[in-house]
Amino acid sequence: MISFQNFLINIGFVLLLSFWLTWWFKLLMLGLACVALFIFHYVRIRSLKNRQALLESQLLERKELLVYSSMNEQKATDKAALADRNKGLLMSRINHELRTPMNGVLGMAGLLKETDLSNEQKEYTNEIINSGDKLMKVINEIMMNDVLEYSKVDSGKDLEAKDIDLGTCIEEVLDVFAAKAAAAGIDLLYYIEENVPQQVVGDVRRLRQILMNLVENSMTVTRKGEIFIGVRMIACKEDNRIKLEFEIRDTGAGMKEEQTKLLARSLNMQNGAANTETASGVGLIISKKLVTLMGGSIQLKSVENEGTTVKFSMLSKPGMQPVVKQKNAEMTGLKGKKILIVDDNATARDIWANNLITCRWKLQPSAMVLKH
Repeated sequence: MISFQNFLINIGFVLLLSFWLTWWFKLLMLGLACVALFIFHYVRIRSLKNRQALLESQLLERKELLVYSSMNEQKATDKAALADRNKGLLMSRINHELRTPMNGVLGMAGLLKETDLSNEQKEYTNEIINSGDKLMKVINEIMMNDVLEYSKVDSGKDLEAKDIDLGTCIEEVLDVFAAKAAAAGIDLLYYIEENVPQQVVGDVRRLRQILMNLVENSMTVTRKGEIFIGVRMIACKEDNRIKLEFEIRDTGAGMKEEQTKLLARSLNMQNGAANTETASGVGLIISKKLVTLMGGSIQLKSVENEGTTVKFSMLSKPGMQPVVKQKNAEMTGLKGKKILIVDDNATARDIWANNLITCRWKLQPSAMVLKH
């Protein structure tokens, strides 16, 4: 019995070995392997396509978000630029449409106060002057704070390149302070040297702001005498660029040596920042920022009880638009004639003398001091 079972087992083992070694079984296994590989490949390709579709969908969403973000950024940039322009326009309007008439009101009120008035009229006039002074103080504080912040934002922007009529620009600045200067008996004078072009290329808004700051500083410390603005050309470069120097000089109280050194250090700081508590210091720092934008520098010199002189330079080019020259009255036969200039202000006499010598008439002026 046992030997028969062993026999059957041996027979089955032999048959089993023969089964694995048959050609049809090998062919079947090869076919199954090919089917398995095909299914694996199909599933793999389907998975990759699904992944590709998902990535394309995500990429499209990101592109849409990027476009939307760019649109929002452009809108924000446009809004910021518009707000920036509006702020500059507001400060310009405060300068010309508020301070100019207010200076006129205060000047006329000051003149009115000097006339024969009743006690009640004098009281009303004093109230007008006091209220006007308070309003001007508020306007000046707003201007100083806003211009300081604006100049920080504005300092990274490009300069405008438009023709500037230097004489008109300076006259517009001096007009702002004309009434107040007249009431205080202060002479406002300016002189542009003959070799300086009548029109130069630059940013008139920034140039006017510098002059406004510096003249306002002089007005606050000058009780008598004069405030003078001079313009001269200090360099002419090969690429048609010129370097102009502006001088703002007053006969005010001046500053002590320690104060002058403090302001000079503030002006020499690379970042242009300074902790100054006076309007003069703030105005100088603002001016320094704007002058740096124009490729120039600024210097301060002050002598106590004698006055202060601020000089700043700027790079420019002669104006691109043709200049319409004003025709002088026909005064033939005056060349070389002598003319007498009478004025109590030495600077005014010098300005008149220079103008008469260099003009088409070529006169020979003589000056005489007019004493009160």
